[in-house]
Order: sequence, then C-alpha cells, then structure tokens
Amino acid sequence: MARRRRRAQQAEVIGFYKDEEKRTRPITKRKGRKRRRVVVKAREKPKRVSPDKWAGGRKATLIYRDEELEIQAAIRWETEKVEPLVKVEYRSPEGKLVERRYIGPKKRLAWVDEDGREWKPEDIQPFQVLPDGTRKPIKLFEPSKKITAEPKPKELMDEFMPAGYVEIWSDSTEGQAALRRLAWKLMSEGRVAAVKKFVKAKGAKAYVGFIYPVLNEKGDFTLEMMIAENRRRRRRWMPAEPVEVGEPEELEEAELPEVF
Repeated sequence: MARRRRRAQQAEVIGFYKDEEKRTRPITKRKGRKRRRVVVKAREKPKRVSPDKWAGGRKATLIYRDEELEIQAAIRWETEKVEPLVKVEYRSPEGKLVERRYIGPKKRLAWVDEDGREWKPEDIQPFQVLPDGTRKPIKLFEPSKKITAEPKPKELMDEFMPAGYVEIWSDSTEGQAALRRLAWKLMSEGRVAAVKKFVKAKGAKAYVGFIYPVLNEKGDFTLEMMIAENRRRRRRWMPAEPVEVGEPEELEEAELPEVF
C-alpha cells in the first residue's frame, strides 16, 4: 500500500474521483513505455576509388587453392625498400659529389665525380646527410668488436626489413655456458636481444640486430642475429571493407528549386 501511495504521489495528477467508500482519489496520468527510436539508414553505395591509388609495380596473377578456398587475383608487386640508418654521400676535395663506378673495358671499380674525373680513395671524404639536409664530415665505421644488446619483445623484430642473418656461437666452455643461459632466458620470456649498432665491415653501413636462439632436432642450440638497415615501410595498403575500384563518377550539377 505504501509503495502504491508513493507512486501515486510521484505521478502527475490530472483530476479526482470518489470511490465506493466516498473517499477522494486522485486521477493520475497513465505512463506508457518509452518507445525506442529506430533509425533506418539507407544502404550506402560502395565507395569508388581510382585505380591510380595502387598504380606502379609489376603485374602478375596470384593463384591459391586449399580445401576451403580457391582464388585467382590480378595483382601488382614490387620489392620493399628501406632507408639506411645513416645516409652518406662522398665528395672530392673540390666538393663535388663522387660515387663508385665500373669504368674502362676491364670494368675497373673507381671513384668518379659528376664530371667524370677519377679520384684516389684517400682523397674522398664521406659526409653524413642529416634529416634537415645539412651535411657533416664523418669517419667510416669500424667492424664491431663489442656487441651490446638489451631485451625487447620479439614482435619488434617483425617491424624491420631483414638485410641478412648472422650466426653467433662460442668456442669456449665459459662462453657457451653464458650463451646457454641467454638462450634459455630469451626462450622462456619470449624476447629477443636487440642490438642498436652492428657493423660487418669498415664503411658507412651500420645495422640493427635481433638475437634469438635456434634449436635442432637433437636439442642443440645456436644463436642467430637478424640484421636490418631500418624499419619496414609498407605503402600499398588496401581497405578492409569492400570498395569499387574504377574511375570516379562525374558529379552532377545542383538541382534548382521551382520558383515560378
């Protein structure tokens, strides 16, 4: 009764009436359930995108078959490229750009400037090209004698373009014991040992590296380091939702209202 009385007090009163016992009762406005508003959207026409967005590369046909799927698609492909960690250019004592070329009938490798003049290797000065476009003279990297690594998630390795693989091992009892502990730790934690700087030979090229263990069928192990010049730079992204590939439709003129 008390709950009914509270509901009556909270309800909107629009009048009164007498019950069988001649008591005055309120007439309240009946509350209906709120209807949920449903908005029906018209089905949108698939977006049309110009094929120029995916121009370039070489044409081929990709064919795939398995128990559940069979496709044949016209595709384009090209080699993925990355920027070097350090962008370097070489200049002569006169400040002219120099590069290595094969010259002469015997295809001799030489340093030649933009005017075709040959220079001795000891006369060439390497310059690092900085992000702002300025240049500074540098000395060439020496092969790595000390490789410093730190733990990183192994998924980080997938973001880099492999430039090659280096096998790492030891020929001493202590060295093998240390590498065994490292291999076990990396395997148990699902990590790699990331190297910020690795140089294979004297020159201007440096790499990053990712060290991880590899096991054979006998249970023996070795360490492998994937080296990379820089992160991948994928450019040919396709939409996850269907789109119509074709020339964009011509726009129509605006419609004028009837004014007379």
